[in-house]
Amino acid sequence: MTRGKHRIGELAGIVAAALAVGGAPGARAQQTTPTPVPLPTPARPSTIPNVAPERFTLAPPAATPTPTPVPTVAPVPVPPIPAPTPNARVAPRSVAPARSTPAPAATPAPSSQPAPTVSATPIPTIVPAPVPAPLATVSTPQAVVPAPAGTPGWLWALLGAGATALLFGGVWALRRRRPGEAEESYEAPAAVAAPPPAAPSVRPVAPPPGIAPPLPAAPLGEPFEIVLRPGRIEVTERDVMLDFELLIGNTQGAGAENIRVLMAMMSANPDQDRNIAGYHANPIVDSAGTPFDLAAGAGGRMPVRLALPRELVHVVEMHGRPMFVPMVMIEVKWRAGISIRRFGADFMIGTPGQGGKLGPIWLDRNQQASQLTATRYLPRQAAAA
Repeated sequence: MTRGKHRIGELAGIVAAALAVGGAPGARAQQTTPTPVPLPTPARPSTIPNVAPERFTLAPPAATPTPTPVPTVAPVPVPPIPAPTPNARVAPRSVAPARSTPAPAATPAPSSQPAPTVSATPIPTIVPAPVPAPLATVSTPQAVVPAPAGTPGWLWALLGAGATALLFGGVWALRRRRPGEAEESYEAPAAVAAPPPAAPSVRPVAPPPGIAPPLPAAPLGEPFEIVLRPGRIEVTERDVMLDFELLIGNTQGAGAENIRVLMAMMSANPDQDRNIAGYHANPIVDSAGTPFDLAAGAGGRMPVRLALPRELVHVVEMHGRPMFVPMVMIEVKWRAGISIRRFGADFMIGTPGQGGKLGPIWLDRNQQASQLTATRYLPRQAAAA
């Protein structure tokens, strides 16, 4: 009996040792990675002959203590580096999680005889909390302001030259503006305009009947400049003779070739404008002299003598005395390239009168007038156009 108790005590010691061995890795798991430890196979109970086994109950296995959480150590702040290097990057250290290997459960060996069943309590796998490595405090890199380098000497010289130029320019502009300002500031007193003298009242003198007053000079832009200078006029019983000099100048930009001048004389009358238009439309007289050429800007002169029969003179009575006003019509034809062009001009001739007006030619006696003048005449239709 005593021997049987010793066997049972040995069996209980083996079980307690197995439980103690199984619980040891759990205690060490707080510090190191758990290593699976195979549990010992419970020994088969020995049967002692002629000894009845006593009934007994094994005490429950001791409770596995709950692992105490490892306190997280706060990282000690690293003081900032006095002179941080720009673009310094600290790669965070990756902490690989510890892989937990489950401890194999103890498999009891089968026994042929009934034995008390020992249920192995599963040991909880304790995964150690990853201790965070202290992170290095990375301070934000500040822009490093380079120390101002020494200013080169040539820059100072250039700045000095520019300042001197600006100074001289300002003085010159000031001197230039002062006379202008003085002129602007000076204002001459306004001169009082004297009232124009009253023009003497001139009683308009009516022109003799049948004589049209002369019109203004010919407009500009004509191809030829024609001037008539009367010399003398002689009145006889049969006709009226007029001697004058004709000046003609080419005002065109090109030369004129084969110039022919046609002239005729008549006396002023109420239908003079219609007679002038008919003459220029179809002159029936021959040209005075032979054709000639004039270059651009060139001119010439030609003496002319015209006669008007006495019966064709339009006579006007003025204060009981007969008088008339001769008129000369001039037609110019020339060739410009392959075309024939024409230009006409008309003049009135008389004695010098008052106020620049023409005086009549008297017919009551045979006379010769040497003091004559001529003025350009424009038909009323042409003047209105």
